[in-house]
Amino acid sequence: MVAYAVLAILWLLEYIRYMAQFVIMVGVSTFYFSTTEERVGKADLYNGLRMALFKHPGSIAFGALIMGIVEVFRWTFIYFLRYVDER
Repeated sequence: MVAYAVLAILWLLEYIRYMAQFVIMVGVSTFYFSTTEERVGKADLYNGLRMALFKHPGSIAFGALIMGIVEVFRWTFIYFLRYVDER
């Protein structure tokens, strides 16, 4: 039961992290592609947040789940490496 709670916490933290990265990615790309020689574009962070919340939450959640599982395996592997080094 503790393992599921740890995975859920990691999943939530990864989801928040990748949601923020998605919003920043959309803001930077709208700034870059709306900039011309005559004017400087604007970073549309609200559009990025709207896209992240309403159009792509499943993709972000699935990627966060995969990364959360990878983190559990990584921590387990590091723990076993330290255990083997101590012996």
